[in-house]
Amino acid sequence: EATVKMVNAKVWKGETKVYMAIERTMIGWLRFAGTLGLGAFSVNVLGHRHLKGAPGFLGAAQAVVAVVIAVAAHGRYRQRVRLVRARFHGAYGDSILPGIAGTMMLLLLLGIVTTGSRRWWNYTFRSSECLSLPLPRGGARGPFLYMTLHGSNQPVNAFCTPSLGVSGVHKWSLADMSYAGPVTDQQAGLLHKPRGMAEARGLLLVLDGSLKDSSVAVFGECPQSEKKLRPYLGRIRPTDQPTHSAFSHPYGIAVAADGSVAISTQNGGAIVGLDMHNGDMRLLQQVAPTVSHHTGDERKTGPLRDIVIDKSGCGHVAVRSHHKVEHICPVGGKLVGVTEVDTPIGLALDETGDH
Repeated sequence: EATVKMVNAKVWKGETKVYMAIERTMIGWLRFAGTLGLGAFSVNVLGHRHLKGAPGFLGAAQAVVAVVIAVAAHGRYRQRVRLVRARFHGAYGDSILPGIAGTMMLLLLLGIVTTGSRRWWNYTFRSSECLSLPLPRGGARGPFLYMTLHGSNQPVNAFCTPSLGVSGVHKWSLADMSYAGPVTDQQAGLLHKPRGMAEARGLLLVLDGSLKDSSVAVFGECPQSEKKLRPYLGRIRPTDQPTHSAFSHPYGIAVAADGSVAISTQNGGAIVGLDMHNGDMRLLQQVAPTVSHHTGDERKTGPLRDIVIDKSGCGHVAVRSHHKVEHICPVGGKLVGVTEVDTPIGLALDETGDH
């Protein structure tokens, strides 16, 4: 009887050790799946503020790898529990699950490295071609149409992920309407939210409506060579507090006959003047209340849109939400008239009187 009790005790002791071992094995596999699979996938998703930027093929692949490993580990655990209960004295090892998991992780790592290398290569050497646009064709004939696109919160990623937006300034040939390539150095002068632009004193001024850095990007004169880009010279930002508060999401820009520059700010609700001699900005007129973005909600937009200046120095600004165009003479001076129109956006002048 004593011998029987001893044998039973040894069997129970061995069963407990094996059971605890297979339980630790399952927990280890689940930790592996959670850390390398679901953990990486969660970072991928939470790293994007907008649904359009998440998660992509690699993010989905990470989730699939994690789920497969977790399900396979649970299945192996249940199989081993049945073997322990049946007092199986053979091998409990497994070569299939580590092989499958290793192969899947290797393929996933290869995909990440390949994608990252391709994006780095395109950004470094082929940024002008990595766009949601036809490839530029050499020998395009002028005159050219310059165009800013809506931009992106992630302009670096947007170089090779067009769904995130396209930054910079691009040109089309008016001779045959073909895409002629980028105009500005997009790597040096990275634009988050390019809006209106104008040429003043030979320089190209491009408004960046980014909420984090509302500014005017300045690019140099048009190069003689077709393949060269306008060099990035820097940014102009307001220095005094009243102008800084009003200079939120600049939208429209106009150059008067005397060379002075006026900028309408969408969320700032103001007209801001820019002195091209010294780069100073000053608040000319508060047309509408400022729209605050302290909550971080970028969907809230202010009332102002485009602005133009006629030969007499009068400014005309579109106030979209108020359904009117205000006429101010001179710019920053007295309101002399209002044209009521439903949700005005863009403005252009025809001072020839022919149309």
